Amino acid sequence: ITQAIADYWLTSPLKQAEQTIAVVSYDRRPISGEMAPKVAEWLSRRGITVYLTQTDLPIPLAAYAAQSPAAAGIPVTGTVLGAVYV
Repeated sequence: ITQAIADYWLTSPLKQAEQTIAVVSYDRRPISGEMAPKVAEWLSRRGITVYLTQTDLPIPLAAYAAQSPAAAGIPVTGTVLGAVYV
């Protein structure tokens, strides 16, 4: 999913700024704190400037933190469900 977000963002006709910025945050759900740094690293490798929160935050704060047209808030959230699929 992160690759798709990066590809779309970097090739989107809506992109108007020279520098793209992502604010990556996570919440308290299982594995979100482990996955957020991986998402941040992947975006960084694609040339996107990334700011990773240092603590868990409520999901809406990621969007609020990205107050520029060139920025996006990317909340990483875990799930309350296990990995068992029905």
